Amino acid sequence: NGSSDVCSSDPVASLVVRDAEILAGSFDGRVRVYDVRMGRVVTDVLAAPVTSLSLTRGAEAYLVSLLGRGLLLMDRERGECLMGFGREMGKGGLGNGSGSGTKKSREGIGNGGFRNDEFRVRSALMGNDAVVVSGSEDGRVFVWDILEGNVVKTLDHCGSDGPRSRVVSAVVECEAREEWCSAGGDGVVVVWGRDGQL
Repeated sequence: NGSSDVCSSDPVASLVVRDAEILAGSFDGRVRVYDVRMGRVVTDVLAAPVTSLSLTRGAEAYLVSLLGRGLLLMDRERGECLMGFGREMGKGGLGNGSGSGTKKSREGIGNGGFRNDEFRVRSALMGNDAVVVSGSEDGRVFVWDILEGNVVKTLDHCGSDGPRSRVVSAVVECEAREEWCSAGGDGVVVVWGRDGQL
């Protein structure tokens, strides 16, 4: 975690506001945490453009999607990678502002064909932070176990009967209704039940 690098000339792809903090993920490969009360910023430097950012319930970690590099669960206090999803990411090259933090990183078990190489794809933590869910550029939705990093389910965005969208750009959970949605590049929004049924 570094304390410099307050602004970016690259577009901000994702914002999260929590209490007096603003988290911003941008295409320059940085996640900046602005503390409004204290008037300071902490920057985590990652290896690729940030396309999505979300906090765990307790805000002790955040999930970040990186163009061409999959997803990472990052420890906020230490700036360390806790788990990788969607890519076989080695222990090096993730980086952060302090130049350390990848020693304890864990890799997910394979990628199952997950792709996010060209487009902005939004991912999310769901099921009380038990799973990571993300769209993919092959028209599928991937669900990973957050502790082991393995793919527990893949779903066709439009179901087996419909044409496959080229890219699934976002997933969003509605906890009150125990449903979640996936949005495709074809303009179709699919509403799913908790168990992944249409």
